[in-house]
Amino acid sequence: MHSEPTAVQAPKESSHCQLTCDRKFHGYKIVAPLGKGRFAKVWSAKYGRKKVAIKIYRRGNDNIRYYANEIKILSLLSERWPKAPGAPLHVTKYIKTFAHVEINNEYRPYIHPCIAFERAGSRLCDLISLCKKQHSTGVPEAIAKKIIKQILSGLAFIHSCSIIHADIKPENILFSKPINELSDLFTLVDGQHHENFTVVIVDFGSSSVVGNIFSRHVGTTQYISPEIVLELQYDQSTDIWSTCALAFELITGDMLFDVYKECGLTYGNEIISKSESSRDGSRSSSTSDKDTNNVSGANGESNADTNNDTSDSGSDLSGSSSASTTSDDSEDARDTNVRLLALMEKFIGRPPEAFTWGAAEYYDSAGILKGGKNTAPVSITDVLMLNYEIEYDKCRALEEFMLYGLKYIPNDRATAEQLAEHKWLTC
Repeated sequence: MHSEPTAVQAPKESSHCQLTCDRKFHGYKIVAPLGKGRFAKVWSAKYGRKKVAIKIYRRGNDNIRYYANEIKILSLLSERWPKAPGAPLHVTKYIKTFAHVEINNEYRPYIHPCIAFERAGSRLCDLISLCKKQHSTGVPEAIAKKIIKQILSGLAFIHSCSIIHADIKPENILFSKPINELSDLFTLVDGQHHENFTVVIVDFGSSSVVGNIFSRHVGTTQYISPEIVLELQYDQSTDIWSTCALAFELITGDMLFDVYKECGLTYGNEIISKSESSRDGSRSSSTSDKDTNNVSGANGESNADTNNDTSDSGSDLSGSSSASTTSDDSEDARDTNVRLLALMEKFIGRPPEAFTWGAAEYYDSAGILKGGKNTAPVSITDVLMLNYEIEYDKCRALEEFMLYGLKYIPNDRATAEQLAEHKWLTC
């Protein structure tokens, strides 16, 4: 008895542009891949002796929508770029945009939008990881302050152009040079750190013009402000919240809002939700609910990366696609948001009624977090003292700086210029 042969389905093509090192590409010579994100892949390249980075978007409607938004934002920034050279703006320098047409084996054309930037160096997250691995701590305080000052300088320029970055995090801060060209940051010369570097802010794919929000599903979970968690209106002050959260990570090497328990921080008690504790008292510690690139919305829709390596989201330039969400995804997203809101409440207290009125998904009529447990307050200083060997006065100074921007009401947060003048940065 013979069985019928089983048809083998050919693997789907990747929706990323297929490149190799040393290839000539629209006048550039491709050197090496730099990284891959949800919507694009970035390559190091050369134009003669000039080093550049080329961001090549994936084919498909969703990807092209983000490309179009990024080009709009970059064009607005370029219009305000000073004509004469001066102090660095700490924002990535946009060079040009072009389109690459790729023909597949079936002679089907695919369009890949491309953006060329001035080449920067290593990511801030790489430096944080290196410091944590080699010294079990974060970046030296003097270096951390210098980095924060430069980020705030970049944000001051971005905000002066009426733009919201909306995704400030270590992955989107680049150094002017590779880490291997930085000298030992922990070496003191005459009692001071003398490392010469600048940082720039990159990735404007999710950015918005003030008053014209591109998307409510923006940011990265551990750095997003509460109004983004709740899908409320947001403005430039969301970048200030993210920067203040980032300051903690620079000093300690760990994320303050460690919702996925990656850093092993002790907060005094555990942050869990009632839905977690009701599932036979346990929950898998897998990364099924982990979303380090996106934020899940308060309406139960997940912005998780369903745009996988082989997805196309449509082959033409019309229309758009939306990701489907299972009930399990929605429940995981809500649990993550509850843990995040509970951590916020521990550090900065319960939100004012004016903030919770538009967030019935998460707060009851009395402003109590639904499903949240163990939200007893703990100061950032206490967390620093409990987990790290940092002097009390330094812990207090850092907390005061952070609380200048970690506020529920966006209008109560300091501006980039105001935060840059805080005594923690100037002492």
